[in-house]
Amino acid sequence: MNSQDSVNPQTELNRILEIIGEIVKISAAGSYIYRGESKRYEKVSSTLYRKLEAAKMLHLGVEEAQKEEVEAAKRYTKKTDEFEILTEIQHFGGKTNLIDFTTDYCTALFFASESFPFEDGRIILQDKTGAIKDWIREPQDPDMVGRIRGQKSVFVQPPDGFIEPDMEIVIPQSLKQSLLNYLKKEFDISIENIYPDLHGFVSSQDNRWSARANFAKGITYTEQADKAGDPKEKNENYQQATQYFTEAINLMPQFAEAYSTRSFISRIKGDFDNAVADATKAIELNPGSTLAYTHRGRIYRTKGEPNKAIDDFTKAIALDPGNAIAYSARGEVYLSANNFDSAIIDFNNAMRMGVRSPEAHNVLGSAYHGKGDFDNALANFDEAIRLKSDHPLAYMGRGLVYLSKGEIKLAIEDSSTAIKLNPELVSPYYVRGEARLYLQEWDRARADLNEAKNKGLDIIASFHNKYRDIAMFEQETGIQLPTDIAIMLTL
Repeated sequence: MNSQDSVNPQTELNRILEIIGEIVKISAAGSYIYRGESKRYEKVSSTLYRKLEAAKMLHLGVEEAQKEEVEAAKRYTKKTDEFEILTEIQHFGGKTNLIDFTTDYCTALFFASESFPFEDGRIILQDKTGAIKDWIREPQDPDMVGRIRGQKSVFVQPPDGFIEPDMEIVIPQSLKQSLLNYLKKEFDISIENIYPDLHGFVSSQDNRWSARANFAKGITYTEQADKAGDPKEKNENYQQATQYFTEAINLMPQFAEAYSTRSFISRIKGDFDNAVADATKAIELNPGSTLAYTHRGRIYRTKGEPNKAIDDFTKAIALDPGNAIAYSARGEVYLSANNFDSAIIDFNNAMRMGVRSPEAHNVLGSAYHGKGDFDNALANFDEAIRLKSDHPLAYMGRGLVYLSKGEIKLAIEDSSTAIKLNPELVSPYYVRGEARLYLQEWDRARADLNEAKNKGLDIIASFHNKYRDIAMFEQETGIQLPTDIAIMLTL
């Protein structure tokens, strides 16, 4: 999976206009036709040349092989003109010595961008008055809305099966989707009017079904990874899933769901840059997807970019005002930023939309506690525990509220329950340690405070969030701390 930096849309537009400007400038100096290739092949060659090359049969001669194919094709058509037969074979995806060009550089840009999203494409500019002038064949298209008309096609029939390009302009893979969007918006060039017939649909059918088959395999491996207990097995299944999603995208570059699902795997694996890139691509392809915005918002939150996360959750909510998941996710970001009022609004909206999980009540309790509304905080922690009696985070949060209210024994009781349910939690050790200071249980307080410190908590900062200094604690409580504990909470 290729990493893709986030690019400012205006920067992308400038790069597109630079490419178009370069093509226009070159074209003004001569009489050019254009060919778009979605990957940079070794040669500009015909499909028949490539077929013979792969079969190691070039010694037969490309033109001779084509004559044999035309003679064989005459049994399947009433046409007698050899060039008309060749163009029809070309139309149906057969092998000929005709190389497709177009008189329209925008059409060439489309072909340079429409597939192989993780490889650079290119535009070939060929001077009609140069080396190819005697090999140009212009089709006579009676169907004014047919594909040849839609693509403004012209063919080059080189005797050796390939030509040397006069000029090549590279189309970076990172710009392909933006180019397709630009061509659609500004020139109404899209796959529907480039292939304006049922044959266009049929010719892409195999790719679509193959893409969906690969996508289904990717989903299977993802499910296996989710169930795997062994980390090595989990990682191997995720790798297999990623390969199948990538193949699906190569076959069908407009496959938004494949980008989105591959993004989920990257997020799980901690590859956040690629997760964002794929989620962004999914949004480009399906800008109405609330799921894609919500997913990318979660990635941004994990990356430590809360403003971008809030923007995405807000877009998801604008698209679907009933999106409880987006409200809840945005509320969690607000809570992390200590924006308690906004967090409470979002969590309550999620609740009204049916989110009644113990986790939801737990975070809402934390938001009320942050605001200093202890009664509503306790009510939500109580509900979280009612819904899930072994919820360690709810006991941890309720213990912290009890400490804030001065209900010391209840704070110790809840913190002890949280630790029993999950000994890896850190905060309950500090809460219980501080509570034991009020009871002057010095040995137990030392043990808990040291445990919190050893687990990585800054106990000095935690203490000073509540008390300016040791003197303030002793003045407010009437308790004199032992020297070693005072030092522990100062230095």
